[in-house]
Amino acid sequence: MYIVYREYVITFLFNDDCFLFSDSSLDDIKYVLNPTFTSEQIQMMDTSDKLSRAIDGTMYLPGIVGLNNIKANDYCNVILQASALSHVTPLRNYFLREINYARVKRPPGDSSFLLVQRFGELMRKLWNPRNFKAHVSPHEMLQAVVLWSRKKFQFTEQGDPVEFLSWFLNALHLALNGTKKPESSIVYRAFLGHMRIYTRKIPPIELEDQQKEALLRMDEYQETMTESPFLYLTCDLPPPPLFKDEFRENIIPQVNLYTLLQKFNGQMEKEYKTYKENFMKRFEIVKLPPYLILYVKRWPAGRAARQNNLVATDRQLSSPDDLGPSNRCKPGHTAEDLGARPATCARQCILCQPQHTSDEYRFTKNTFFTEKNPTIVNFPVKNVDFGDILTQRIKEQHKNTMYDLVANIVHDGEPMKGTYRVHVLHK
Repeated sequence: MYIVYREYVITFLFNDDCFLFSDSSLDDIKYVLNPTFTSEQIQMMDTSDKLSRAIDGTMYLPGIVGLNNIKANDYCNVILQASALSHVTPLRNYFLREINYARVKRPPGDSSFLLVQRFGELMRKLWNPRNFKAHVSPHEMLQAVVLWSRKKFQFTEQGDPVEFLSWFLNALHLALNGTKKPESSIVYRAFLGHMRIYTRKIPPIELEDQQKEALLRMDEYQETMTESPFLYLTCDLPPPPLFKDEFRENIIPQVNLYTLLQKFNGQMEKEYKTYKENFMKRFEIVKLPPYLILYVKRWPAGRAARQNNLVATDRQLSSPDDLGPSNRCKPGHTAEDLGARPATCARQCILCQPQHTSDEYRFTKNTFFTEKNPTIVNFPVKNVDFGDILTQRIKEQHKNTMYDLVANIVHDGEPMKGTYRVHVLHK
């Protein structure tokens, strides 16, 4: 007995003859392979707390189920299951109805739409109330990821969750025929924000004061403003203390999330260095997205250190944001500053504790070894007000600036080792 995967037709092979087999007892198998949802069922998902029962008697809540770790794909699983994807309501509702993207036309010979199909299938399986088991296999989805990332992201080797998130959101956007317009895809409608970046060049420190003053009068050293879209924001984590306290133990520093967010108030400046020039930059958010992703920077992009902070928060706002990311960074801009440029940025995770604290573990590398930053970031789980970092004029343009935590990711273990876990809001 065989089943044709795409048509979900069951055939019976007997004495080299093939017969179609139709029986209502096999409908459950068909539904597990290809779950379908009505609009009414989707609307009830966020309010229903009904548990489903697997074949072995395990009770599970649809949407909050495990994904199989084939070998080292936990960094992909946490992204697919939580923060950016399956628990972001507009994105989830869009992919639960195959008809929403079935009519997307791609150029002849282009098969990138397979990524959209596999993600839609995985999303429906995660939310299937009639699963045989309380966990789902992401194997088909991961195969599509390996193929279309040109083996950059493997499920046999651990990678960076936020680097994967950046690539996947942009790949999904392009596969849905997305453009730079804010309404061009469901990805931009959910995550796209906008900021202004003010940059001024700094004279070399070895010059005399008169030479510096002469340079500052030149046009090259005047402050410039560029507009940049973003899919996530980078927050800079302060370095841990070098010395131990009186008990000969390292002091674990704490910092408030609002302190980290001051980077985007349009007033705080930070120095950025290149191989031959230095710049001072300040960032001003002018458009908040309905769903905001934050990560705390741990060090420059590179596979040798890939574990930071990511927070996905939800704001009830229907209006989309402006512009779309360009394909490359501006001169003097780093990928960490500008947000999620297409497949150019990296970083990671955050753990929300019951006492409304975020215990965040970041990695730092020096000449001798890689360190894990134990800084604790405190933040409220609900009603995080981003209006405090907006100017009064920009704040008046937003209907709501309050966010609630949707999901978060944490890395456990030593640098370059360990595993990733995800915490998902149970509504």
